[in-house]
Amino acid sequence: MLLRNRYILLVTISYFVLALLWIFLSDQLLSIFTDINSIVWLSTAKGVFFVFASALGFFFALRAMPLSNDASNLRLQDVVFSGVLFERRSAWLTYVFAIIVTLLMLFVRMHMGLNADHRPLMILFMLPILLSALLGGLGPGLLATFLASIGTDYLVIQPLHSFEISDKYDLIQWSTLIFSGLILSIFSEMLMRMRARAENNLKLLNVAVSGTADAVFVKDKIGRYLIVNQAAANFAGMPMAEILGKDDYFLFPESSAKAVMLQDQKVMDSRRTQSHEESVVSFGGKSMVFDVTKGPMFDAAGNVIGLFGISRDITERKQAEINLQIAAVAFESQNSVMITDASLNILRVNKAFTDIFGYTAEEAVGKTAKLLRSGSQDADFYEHIWHEVNTTGSWQGEILNRHKNGQLLSNLLSISVVKSKDGVVTHYVGSHVDITERKAAADKILHIAFHDLLTQLPNRQLFNDRLKQAIASSARTSQIGALLLIDLDNFKTLNDTLGHDIGDLLLQQVAERLNLNVREGDTVARLGGDEFVILLEDLSDNALDAATSAEVLGDKILVALNQPYVLGSNHYHTTSSIGVTMFEGHQLMIADLLKQADISMYQAKKAGRNTLRFFDPKMQEAFNIRATLEIELRRALESKQFQLYYQVQVDQLARPFGAEVLIRWIHPERGMISPLDFIPLAEETGLILPIGEWVLDTACAQLEVWQKEKSTKNLTLSVNVSAKQFSQADFVRQVQAKLSRYNVKPQHLKLELTESILLEHVDNIVISMVALESIGVQFSLDDFGTGYSSLQYLKMLPLNQLKIDQSFVRDIVEDSNDRSIVGTIIAMAKNLGFEVIAEGVETEAQKELLLSKGCQHFQGYLFGKPMPIEQFGSLLKLK
Repeated sequence: MLLRNRYILLVTISYFVLALLWIFLSDQLLSIFTDINSIVWLSTAKGVFFVFASALGFFFALRAMPLSNDASNLRLQDVVFSGVLFERRSAWLTYVFAIIVTLLMLFVRMHMGLNADHRPLMILFMLPILLSALLGGLGPGLLATFLASIGTDYLVIQPLHSFEISDKYDLIQWSTLIFSGLILSIFSEMLMRMRARAENNLKLLNVAVSGTADAVFVKDKIGRYLIVNQAAANFAGMPMAEILGKDDYFLFPESSAKAVMLQDQKVMDSRRTQSHEESVVSFGGKSMVFDVTKGPMFDAAGNVIGLFGISRDITERKQAEINLQIAAVAFESQNSVMITDASLNILRVNKAFTDIFGYTAEEAVGKTAKLLRSGSQDADFYEHIWHEVNTTGSWQGEILNRHKNGQLLSNLLSISVVKSKDGVVTHYVGSHVDITERKAAADKILHIAFHDLLTQLPNRQLFNDRLKQAIASSARTSQIGALLLIDLDNFKTLNDTLGHDIGDLLLQQVAERLNLNVREGDTVARLGGDEFVILLEDLSDNALDAATSAEVLGDKILVALNQPYVLGSNHYHTTSSIGVTMFEGHQLMIADLLKQADISMYQAKKAGRNTLRFFDPKMQEAFNIRATLEIELRRALESKQFQLYYQVQVDQLARPFGAEVLIRWIHPERGMISPLDFIPLAEETGLILPIGEWVLDTACAQLEVWQKEKSTKNLTLSVNVSAKQFSQADFVRQVQAKLSRYNVKPQHLKLELTESILLEHVDNIVISMVALESIGVQFSLDDFGTGYSSLQYLKMLPLNQLKIDQSFVRDIVEDSNDRSIVGTIIAMAKNLGFEVIAEGVETEAQKELLLSKGCQHFQGYLFGKPMPIEQFGSLLKLK
């Protein structure tokens, strides 16, 4: 329980007990010492005295009540008696109190009507003497003693109204009363004087402690503050009353509080006074450093009961020390520092100055700053520097100085002015940064930024800049220029077979041959990979002559690049394809010129490679159509212009057992677009991935519908999957997710793969197929026999079906070779345990011949064309 609550409880209980004792004892005394006639008025007097005594008691109790519950440095007994025992009251008030209380007690005694054998003198008159002595000290105590002794002798002790004492027992009590009053008064006076001296010393100590700028504090053994001065409260940023009774966790964040209290414990454990530095952070984030002296406090038995401490804020001093250290480190930094007087005489240099310029401190001090001049800058240059320094107080810029050995050094120089308080220049501080190597590196970086690292030819950025200048020059002079875009034929094969290191050697030798075969002033650049470009300027102002000159140079380059190469230990031969486009003035943008050159280069490749082609506007038109188709293809995917068509698959009895889904593009303006026109473009642009996912999703949704109908629940659906789509890392997860989404039986989904899927990453393909086959998904190898047919891979792949390509079926009746090939495929499939289905069956003769070879599954126009799902449903009902 807190001190204030304990005090209130003590006063309440004391009042309760004393009141009960007064009621019972006073009534008993009245019945013993008075007659019946005196009881009424004595009872009234008793009540008046009780009210007076109670009021007086509560007056002192309230004066002694602690002001707050946080006064944990006070003991309860100190609080109880602080307002009663030892504080000296106003002199006249205490004397008046002594007279009144003594006379009141005489009045009560006179009306008790006691017999001579019952004369309670001490028990009655010690009370006013005790109260007077405790409240007023020696004077009021002696006054009460004097009044009590005179009054009892004259008014109470027989014979009455006489100062004689006839009874020895009365004399003993009377003498004891006087002696006790004297002793009690003297003792109370001594206590008051001791208390006054202690309070005076405490006030002096408080003044000394409060007046110091250092924080002074006392803590108990568990770290609670018992005493703090104002300086400590200021450091903590809160009133003293809030700190008392709290520990350091109330004043500081956990990390700081923990460190402080750990140091406190070390001091108490060592049992000796220690001095050290403490760093703390306030809750506001302010960092402070204190020079602290702490010492343990002991009780009478020598046990540690707490500690005292004195803390001095040395934050600014520590910061000043750090700044001095920083300044010292800065002076001895990697930058050269030179300090001169106002006349530019060198006073001091650091080690970096010696390292950069070669002059020791002894060689430099006493010389002028002109010691470093290289002679590369004229007098105007230096005049400008010092004008700027004297005007603005500083200057910074690049300067060329000379090393002691004569070497020229590029420096970044900073000059600052130091002035006295009255504004007179006293010193100059010069800082040199050696940027010689940095400038060389910058030049190298600049070269790297604009040149190809492998061939050292200009890169695309520098080429574009030169082409821009050439176009501007052509516009001014009307001279026609040309771009020759060169691509090495079959370069990828070289990289894949002999390695990229050999490929790099070829690129370097090609760059050398190109530079040897162009005119001076022409630009040869590498755009990337195996693509080079040559910029020809000022060919002629006549278009035909300019084109002829470009063609002659192009043929020369073809011949040069067609010569054998020695690539390490390898002899290699390659050819190139060149696309040429002409330009005059600002007719075309740079990007358009490069596009034209690229188009013509691809035309050269289509023409058989190792040749040159000029740009033809018809080529541009074809490329524009292709670009438009790509844009519309993306839009078709977004606006759902695709539709799935279904072509029935039947068995030997012409009974439907499934279908193949075929995508169709229903263009809003051009109608139906054949897959042959947009699927290759989708493959090139990567749009085949979202298109393929849509096809797979739509197919699974249709299977869900079929599974709900008795007549269609056993139908399978074949979906074509491109190599790029199947090679996705998450393709297996995509299929599993769609099967799960539509609750489709996996064995009803058949994925058709082309042989091209086996060209790359066969191991990964097999892993994906096995994962899907394990859940029931079927696989069919489409267009078998037309591509990369490998019996080794057929053995590895978890296939269910081989599909005979329609190119073999079309002429099977007339062509014996086709019949032999089909027969071989069917026989091989049976031996490997695969089903066989023939596509492109259009006549009964074809069907019968296939049946005779052992094929029992068919697909083609004979049984049904690809059609929308509505028509396909009608077809199933007919069959």
